[in-house]
Amino acid sequence: MYLHKTAITDLLKVARQNDENLGAYYNGKIENGKHHKSALNALAAKLLRIVYWVLKNDKEYKVQSV
Repeated sequence: MYLHKTAITDLLKVARQNDENLGAYYNGKIENGKHHKSALNALAAKLLRIVYWVLKNDKEYKVQSV
């Protein structure tokens, strides 16, 4: 099963708006001269690493609220 690109983009938008750390990570990529899509790809990779860590360590991810 594949997620549609729009669904993934929406997911990343919500993640960066509602999690202070993810928003800062995205903004840092933009400030370093990355284009929007490149910054989104980096954010998606970071989110996948977080999901992997949570599943591997059976720990809860605590959102840094804005």
